[in-house]
Amino acid sequence: MSHFLKIIFSALLVSNAISSFGQDKLLISGCGNNDLRIVEKETQQIVWKHMLGKGEESNDAEITKQGNVLYAYKKGARLITLKEQVLWDFKALPGEEVFTASQLKNGNYLIAMCGDPSRIIELNPKGDSIHVLRLNTGIKNVHGQFRQVSPTDNNTYLITYMSKGEVVEITKKGDLIRTVKVEGNPFAVKILKNGNWLVSCGDAGKIVEVDPGQGKVLKTTDNATLSGTRMLFVAEVCQLKNGNLMVANWEGHKKDTAQYKVFEINKNNEVVWGIKNGSVAKSVSTIFVFKNKSTRLAW
Repeated sequence: MSHFLKIIFSALLVSNAISSFGQDKLLISGCGNNDLRIVEKETQQIVWKHMLGKGEESNDAEITKQGNVLYAYKKGARLITLKEQVLWDFKALPGEEVFTASQLKNGNYLIAMCGDPSRIIELNPKGDSIHVLRLNTGIKNVHGQFRQVSPTDNNTYLITYMSKGEVVEITKKGDLIRTVKVEGNPFAVKILKNGNWLVSCGDAGKIVEVDPGQGKVLKTTDNATLSGTRMLFVAEVCQLKNGNLMVANWEGHKKDTAQYKVFEINKNNEVVWGIKNGSVAKSVSTIFVFKNKSTRLAW
């Protein structure tokens, strides 16, 4: 693409972003993608795009409280502005893989590296390491250890051990609190408003709600109960304010391009919205839903 065409494309993206101010948007990416992109939910228009380097797949990305973009990219984690200025770039060690990058409630950042040992690191707002937990997962295959690590309000971490089919809760010192078995190779776990865990089960093609105290699955959403599409590798899932679920339906293992790449389901397990167009969304494994009410996001 010529320099002139790049300028025109950037101008169109900025124009679309400003005209869609206040609309629901999704920041999406995933394994097999060479970029992060922001898509307006209603129109399914791409309003922002950030190219990744070779091999820099992202399996965790979000908009921070300050209106910046935070993302993991396999060999590190990076914080950039919407104008693509790099604020900090934390590199992994050789042999490590990074699949977690999230902002904590105190304004610091959490990143997690699969490795031998794996590392969970807290960074200050400048991107400097201030706390490191080294962890032996018991999984020799680095790529099969975990994806998204979630912090809790109890100052603990929730980790999905993919190769073991487990969700574990540990303290910041690494002490095990509990282990819950689930089907498949779990990708992520989110804490619901009722305190239960929402676990996406990867190749098992299902989402489960777990009571962590009892270690019991309370609800299962799978292809037998879902109406409107088929779940493939269920990656990141998040609960919206209306109680619906937004699902990243990664197609990388199943090679099924006919299903929704990302979709929303209601409490009756019915698809009420989704994107099938591969030019808008492809191989989605990370999703972050937001509404740019603040002028910080009027880019």
